Amino acid sequence: MTLFDEWAADQDPEYRQFFYEHLLPELSASAKGKIVIAITHDDSYFQVADN
Repeated sequence: MTLFDEWAADQDPEYRQFFYEHLLPELSASAKGKIVIAITHDDSYFQVADN
């Protein structure tokens, strides 16, 4: 299991977008049977979450 707790909160907007839209999906896809949890209060990226 991998846990990111507000990991991108203090990052600049460009990196935050890269993290949520590119890096996190890549990490999730390569997890192969593992769980990736990313905690955020930034509602502009809620749509990238799995249901």
